[in-house]
Amino acid sequence: TVTAGGRAQSIGRRGKVEQLSPEEEEKRRIRRERNKMAAAKCR
Repeated sequence: TVTAGGRAQSIGRRGKVEQLSPEEEEKRRIRRERNKMAAAKCR
């Protein structure tokens, strides 16, 4: 999961930070929630 998070960060840091559409933000939030759930399950 660490590599996936880093990859997502690098993709977001491509320079499209200024133009963050609401759709993208929602997708990111859902992915983060799922990641949190997975982390809790792993622990």
